[in-house]
Amino acid sequence: MLSIAGVAESLGQKVDGINLLEIEQYLKESKIARKISGYNDKLAEDQVKNGDTKFTKSRRTTNPPLHAVQAFLLVLMNSDEDGRVHLSKSVIDGKVVVTLCYQLLNPSPSFQEVVDEARAVVLAGGTMEPISDFRTQLFPRLLENRFATFSCGHVVAKENLTALAVSRGPKGGDLSFKYSSRGDKGMASELGQALLNFLSLVPDGMVVFMPSYAFLNQLKEI
Repeated sequence: MLSIAGVAESLGQKVDGINLLEIEQYLKESKIARKISGYNDKLAEDQVKNGDTKFTKSRRTTNPPLHAVQAFLLVLMNSDEDGRVHLSKSVIDGKVVVTLCYQLLNPSPSFQEVVDEARAVVLAGGTMEPISDFRTQLFPRLLENRFATFSCGHVVAKENLTALAVSRGPKGGDLSFKYSSRGDKGMASELGQALLNFLSLVPDGMVVFMPSYAFLNQLKEI
């Protein structure tokens, strides 16, 4: 886990001459990430017309690379105390994959532009308690009399809700979702088979929550 200053320090003199403000301006004015992504989409369409679906399958399971690079570069302009950079390693298909992830710890500065420019902001969701966290983290400067809340009772009767913990998959393998085991293909395969079994029993489909987009993409590739 590194601070933004720690990332710059670890890179040393390699980044001394880089002006992130100029890079940000170029990325926004040229829209190069959008242009390259659009070209890739067009290339995928051509591949489908030619009967090759391998390329399009890969496109569906990954985010546009340049968009990810652009987003990561821009967050490095945030204040040092507003976030941390997390570096992790995992093994996928026998290869070591290094992942850089920026974790925003203080959303207030990023959200302030929305608050300043909008006449009113509506936050709607199904799981928003405790609402006090939204007030302190997103609207720290907002006066109390300008903040209104509205909530409804639970729409699902308690007799229609069941919570179960599943510790093993259909083949008997452990379903352990600790961070250190997320790269385990055997565990991911167990989870995938368990979901397929549930799908055969649950009518009208399911909603499945994953701990991260990286883990979701890993499951899609199995």
